Amino acid sequence: TFTGVASFNYELSDGTSGTTSDNPATVTLSNLTTSHNYTIVSLSDANGCDVPPENITGSAEVNVFDEFDAGEISLEGETICFGETPSTIASNRDASGGNGAPIYRWQYSTDESNWNDIASSNTAAYRPGALTQTTWFRRQAQNEACNTGWVNSDNTYKVTVSVPELDGIASGDIVWYGAMGTNWSTAGNWLSYNGSAYSVAASAPSNSTNVFIVSYGDNCVTNNPVLTGASASKNLTIAS
Repeated sequence: TFTGVASFNYELSDGTSGTTSDNPATVTLSNLTTSHNYTIVSLSDANGCDVPPENITGSAEVNVFDEFDAGEISLEGETICFGETPSTIASNRDASGGNGAPIYRWQYSTDESNWNDIASSNTAAYRPGALTQTTWFRRQAQNEACNTGWVNSDNTYKVTVSVPELDGIASGDIVWYGAMGTNWSTAGNWLSYNGSAYSVAASAPSNSTNVFIVSYGDNCVTNNPVLTGASASKNLTIAS
């Protein structure tokens, strides 16, 4: 600072010059794009009183970090069977810029509109767990120094889950899944339909259950059921 009669004319070591009316004289810098060690090379007040250069001491180091970039994830997407685990979603370009390491957060959505945070997902790449419905994934990033809000990385990643698409199926009906083997009476071999989505059945078919045995997806049914005297159903539909 320099105490004199305001206003003050100044010139800085990077060639910036201007006038400030603050007393003591204070220089405010804005819209900086490069780092610089600033010194005052000339300073005078409103009366034309100049400060001798040898009496001007001190400097201010200003570091300008690169603009924050949230990066980019893979756009490829994939199709899996019900209950399978997708591949790792790759980072095409990691987040960069700002000061320090970026922080990541992954989110998922089943409608590409409403997004939910995934706990403990501070990684540039991410592998989801097993999925039972089509799901979209996106990555967000931030930097605590230069970008404190979450910014979406470029692209979203869609995992399409293949499920049976059947005419005439109703809520409460079940479809052969075969994930546990060939036993008709094993509940884990069946998918239960609730009118809009599938889940692993809580119990095997009974005499009051409509049953469908169909192929779907890319070889999503790997085991065919073995019927025994104990096998039960209300109506049985078999289709290719």
